[in-house]
Amino acid sequence: MRVDHDATILRGRVRRLEIAAARATVGELRKPGAARLTVHDLRLVIDELVINPWSVRHGGRFEPLDARRVWLAQATIDAPDLAMFLHELKGFERTTVRLEPNALVFAVRLPGPDVSGRVRVTSVAGRPFALDPDNVRLGGVLVPTPLVSWVFRNIDPSSRLADRLPVPVEITKVRITADAILIGD
Repeated sequence: MRVDHDATILRGRVRRLEIAAARATVGELRKPGAARLTVHDLRLVIDELVINPWSVRHGGRFEPLDARRVWLAQATIDAPDLAMFLHELKGFERTTVRLEPNALVFAVRLPGPDVSGRVRVTSVAGRPFALDPDNVRLGGVLVPTPLVSWVFRNIDPSSRLADRLPVPVEITKVRITADAILIGD
């Protein structure tokens, strides 16, 4: 952990907080049975952090109150860790994902025709990321792009995630290889 501060830290203001970890577990850790994702080479940066100085001084607790922005500067998600996370995620038990250069190839087994396609992770203003679908098929039939776009607007978790977050969260460049999702340079 690295803290960039000046005298205003006594009033609970920190210019920048960087948190780095060789390995971290991400998810709803207090919820029993919730899906958890293992992330490697993690670096999270918080700019203009406001904390409760009384909680630190008198209670020994770190209590963040606000921040100008949080950004994920670096992270690596290995393909097996992603597969395990998706398998544990409610509603994705029948989904398989394969990584290929700059896309995730997915297949969802359903009681009727299966759904398959490709998804790219892109940048969008106002939310951490967006999912851009391509070549989506129901059974073996190519689904029209306008219909796929409409469906993905409703199931893309990034807009709901952005609405729930108390501060803006950004993710640096996302690259996908056959072995991992790489965030950052």
